[in-house]
Amino acid sequence: MAESSPLHIVIVDDHPLFRDALKLTLQNRLAGASIEAAGSLDEAAKLIGARDIDLVLLDLTMPGVQGLSGLLYLRTQFPSLPVVIISATAIANH
Repeated sequence: MAESSPLHIVIVDDHPLFRDALKLTLQNRLAGASIEAAGSLDEAAKLIGARDIDLVLLDLTMPGVQGLSGLLYLRTQFPSLPVVIISATAIANH
């Protein structure tokens, strides 16, 4: 049976303690996964563009990002990349 390649995940959040805690949690739950962290959307785009990424965990509230603009940017630049929102901010319909 062929060995599957490890998951490549990028965490995008501007809070270093949260990024580190989430990274540690994922490393403990997903043995062998490659998990990188970015503190900004620009940093994330560089990481994503440099290698094959399987999943992005994205905070909606970061400097330079308003509402869903970060998600829309990633969808435009990397349309097939799965993105999961990790945010304490609720988006309400007005």
